[in-house]
Amino acid sequence: MSNEIHNPPVDYTDLSLRVQEQIRRKFLPLCTEDEKQQVQTTLMPMVQFAPSTVSTPSRHVLVTAKIPDQCQLLRWAVACFIYGMDKIEAAKKNGEYVKANREQLARFQLGRGPCIPLPKPPLRSSMTGLKRRASQTQSGDANDDDDDDDDDDNDSQRRVKSKTSLSQSDMLDSEIKRKVREAANESRRMELKNANGNREEDLINREAALMQREADLEKKEIELTCLKSDVESREVALEIREASAVQREADFERTLSTSQTPSDSRSVDLGHSESAMNHRLEALKTKENELNNRVVFLDMRKTELNNLEATMNSRATELNNREVVLKTRNTELNNLEAAIKTRNIELNNLEAAIDARNTELNNREAAMDIRDVQLKNRDTVLGGYEIDLGHCEVVTNSLPADLASCETALDSYETGQDDGEARLRNRETDLDNLEADLYSKEAPPTKQESDAVDCMATSGIRASQPDSATPPAQTAPRFDDKYIEEYRKCYNRAILDIMYLRSLGDTGRRMVQDEQFRDALMEEIKTTTGSLTDATDSAWKVFGYLARS
Repeated sequence: MSNEIHNPPVDYTDLSLRVQEQIRRKFLPLCTEDEKQQVQTTLMPMVQFAPSTVSTPSRHVLVTAKIPDQCQLLRWAVACFIYGMDKIEAAKKNGEYVKANREQLARFQLGRGPCIPLPKPPLRSSMTGLKRRASQTQSGDANDDDDDDDDDDNDSQRRVKSKTSLSQSDMLDSEIKRKVREAANESRRMELKNANGNREEDLINREAALMQREADLEKKEIELTCLKSDVESREVALEIREASAVQREADFERTLSTSQTPSDSRSVDLGHSESAMNHRLEALKTKENELNNRVVFLDMRKTELNNLEATMNSRATELNNREVVLKTRNTELNNLEAAIKTRNIELNNLEAAIDARNTELNNREAAMDIRDVQLKNRDTVLGGYEIDLGHCEVVTNSLPADLASCETALDSYETGQDDGEARLRNRETDLDNLEADLYSKEAPPTKQESDAVDCMATSGIRASQPDSATPPAQTAPRFDDKYIEEYRKCYNRAILDIMYLRSLGDTGRRMVQDEQFRDALMEEIKTTTGSLTDATDSAWKVFGYLARS
């Protein structure tokens, strides 16, 4: 019998789960946090086994898959952890990388052997053995059979080859379907992984293992179908060979019955041939019983596969239901995430409003501080105003006394002016009398006497007016005294009014709140009063000059 009958089947899904558990227990504690994340997300889903990869690392997807450069060291560390350093280094294609990076791989404490005992690789299939034995049997019988037997054997071989080619095409189709299914499962696994994160990683791994197991079962089913077809072809070949043996036995009996004088050697040869045929028939019957037992076993195996298929279908239904639940949960999580985002936007808007309110309150507080400073400055200014008002009151109180003294001075000045005018009038009277005496003389006066009289008159005028300007070159008509008196009174009143106006402007200036406007008004008052004073003084100088002329 074949190896599949005697050796118990290997549960490669359980083997994959046990290897993953060993990686979690012994390999991950030696990695950093980033390396743990890379192993769990990228390399752990690749740790799946099949009959073709359990003993050949170069065929495993962990070795052949394309992964980022930063995961290369981890990829070979995991491969060495699973298969052992000896087996990985012995590979001609991929062992160079491990040999070149032994120092970097040393920190993972990798052993020379595998992490767990791996099952032995499966032997060549029973179909191959049956085909080999059939070819050997057919080649051995071809030396003894007739040309008709050779034609029957060739026909049976052609039927076996046609069925084998059909089974191989079915295997290729199933292999292509399996690869397509694996690619679809991989994309589906990545989508589920992106949607639900690492919490669904175990479920995805189990689903991938179940899919792998389903693919293996389909492959085994195809092999069993091939074996069944091979058995059927073998049965046809055996029937043909049995018919050929019966025909040969009949020919032999006919030859014996028709022969009249058989020789002893011929009889001995025929006896040996008969015994050989009997042994051959017994062997064929034994082989037929074995094939019948094999058919029974295949039927049992087919029943097991049907039961397993039903189990896989129920498990697929459960996985589909679980997928629906996960999609519903994902929708709920998306809705919750949208609600959280909306809530965050509302909170951000509220926070912005609170910040704006705080800014407004801070501005109002700063304005109140500025207002307090202005009030303090205003109090200081008012205090200065109070001091100035006190000074102004003192000045105002002293103003009547100053005015009285000024009036006294003016009165004394007017008195002095009146006395001077009286002296001038007396002097003029004396001069008139002197002139009359001179004109009353008969003889005209001499030039020396006239010059003496003029000098006396001029010296008398200069003595009576000590504060006057330079006298005019010629005498002018005298200015009326009443105009001089009137202007003197107007001048004194104008000076007093200007001084009073200036004091009123200084007092009113302190009532103005705007400092800039207040200073401008004060400057204008000073300019205006200064202009009035200058005009009054200029007019007084004019009248004084006229009075002295």
